[in-house]
Amino acid sequence: MEFRNNYYRKPIFVCISIQILICLFLILTTLSCENRKPVIRASYRSNPVSFTQHDDFMYKGEFRQLVRSYFRPDTLLKTGFYKHMIDTLQSNTGSYWEKIDDDGSYINFLDYFDQTDSSIVQIIDFVHVRESGSYIVSIGSDDGFYLNVNGDSIARLHKGRNLREDNNLVRVRFNKGLNIVYYEIENSSGNWGLIRKYNRIKNEKIRLNTALYSDIPVSCIISDTARYFDIKSENYAEEKMQLSVVSEAPRIIVQWLDMDTFEPFTDETVYEEFPRRFLMPQNFPGAALLCIKVFDKDKPVFREKIPIFSEKYADSLSLLLSQKQLENAIGIARREAVRILFHLPSKENDRSYSSRMKAQALFDMYQFINKSESDYNSYSGPQMMGYRAESDSSIQMYRVYIPDGYQQMSDDSGLPVLFYIPYIREESDGFLSDVMGYSNYYMSEFSRLSTLNQTIIVTPYGRGGDNFRGKARDEIPSILNQIEDIWHIDRENISYLTSSSGIFVTADLLLSLNIPIKKVYGMAIHPRDMEKEWQVFFTYIKQKYPGLSFHIVNGLEDRIAPIEEVRNWVNLARRNGIDIRYRESKYLGHVLDPELAEREFFEYHP
Repeated sequence: MEFRNNYYRKPIFVCISIQILICLFLILTTLSCENRKPVIRASYRSNPVSFTQHDDFMYKGEFRQLVRSYFRPDTLLKTGFYKHMIDTLQSNTGSYWEKIDDDGSYINFLDYFDQTDSSIVQIIDFVHVRESGSYIVSIGSDDGFYLNVNGDSIARLHKGRNLREDNNLVRVRFNKGLNIVYYEIENSSGNWGLIRKYNRIKNEKIRLNTALYSDIPVSCIISDTARYFDIKSENYAEEKMQLSVVSEAPRIIVQWLDMDTFEPFTDETVYEEFPRRFLMPQNFPGAALLCIKVFDKDKPVFREKIPIFSEKYADSLSLLLSQKQLENAIGIARREAVRILFHLPSKENDRSYSSRMKAQALFDMYQFINKSESDYNSYSGPQMMGYRAESDSSIQMYRVYIPDGYQQMSDDSGLPVLFYIPYIREESDGFLSDVMGYSNYYMSEFSRLSTLNQTIIVTPYGRGGDNFRGKARDEIPSILNQIEDIWHIDRENISYLTSSSGIFVTADLLLSLNIPIKKVYGMAIHPRDMEKEWQVFFTYIKQKYPGLSFHIVNGLEDRIAPIEEVRNWVNLARRNGIDIRYRESKYLGHVLDPELAEREFFEYHP
């Protein structure tokens, strides 16, 4: 018996010893890998300067010379190094510089400065690596940025955007020892920050940013004699950064389609990266659709059709279409969109709208004039729509986004429908300004998300400041009935997307309408401290919508909606048995970010 016990103890002891050795090996390996990661040894920031005052020494090559002359690795000594560096920076840039004590990856410039619009701040990181080679810099910035490593210009992006942890990934080369990484971070208005992380090149697949392929033309209304049309510099710059880190370049296919038949009149042109400009077809008829498809290997990841017009064709067509006498609600809404965007019949309105919005309005009206209502489902993308209100027979505008490839869908259950519910102030300026924001940003983003998630997205207006109350109470049901007559929708899969004070509008719609809503998506909501009112609301909808779920994302950088108020609201919902998924984004401000919505919300769509 004793022999048997000793016989079994030995292998157990050996196994335990081996496990301990393996654990020690893994720990040492992990620590070794951690030690090979780049380390920020010191960071400095300048005071902000305005765009107009910004010293252009960067662009004259003086910064490159500054780095190579004063910041050589052999001069970066521990004693007296930082004082020498600050003196040199201040004398050469004219800006006041301070050391950043926080060693984290995130810098919120509003913690250092008062609200400063139209300004630039400069940052220098001293990054130490143990081995020279290729590294990835993960950059999140609000707004655009400039990146320079050891005096070499690496990337520049002039773009208004929201801060996310990985807005861009950029491949850089670091030398062994200390490296000087210089940033310029722009701020047009609002939040202002930088997130930067330095990592070794990894083998895992990097997710393609499909947003950079959306809305690429500088202008959708081009010169009559144009042989090319230019791509927006920010799209071009972001694609260059993406190509530096992906293992295999995506395939971009461009083709021109006839605006009447949607049939191609040119061959497909295949690109592995964006050119600076696209060649116009020799037989361009004055109006056509630019079809763009992007494939990651053989998988389609992006599709879009963009209407392009020549200036002469656009001017004559807008004048012709704006004078049409119409009775149909959709036609009247589209005619009014043309009149507003092209300032017809008078030129007194000096508001400037984007060329993409103008081109889309012309395309919508052109389709209405040349096709029957039954043909609307033959084309996809954003479409201006309108319905006649039951309360006073007025024509109310809204926009619908139909996923590309709608005709090829074989699912008999129909497409889900997502309503974006905004909050409009009482002094409303109209649908095209208050909901679309004078630009095509949300239009192009909603169009992209519609195709990506095979979802019909609707942006209603709620009669502006009425916010779906009073005469606007019938808006959502009227829109649903109208789009159901044209497209195949799933009445059991309807959701709301809202932000800020739109959560109150959404709550009112849930209480007042008898529409089976499946999900409510909220980003940067502002529920305020109204516990009694929300208690009544949650009690009621728990009975009315037993299957309803909420998906909420709010940011720690939201300076309008206090995070404690949002947490209290979420906890109250949970105590009332409401199905709610809640996440806090460290860097999100008080804004609806469509690209973040893509990651946070749309994955929940069946």
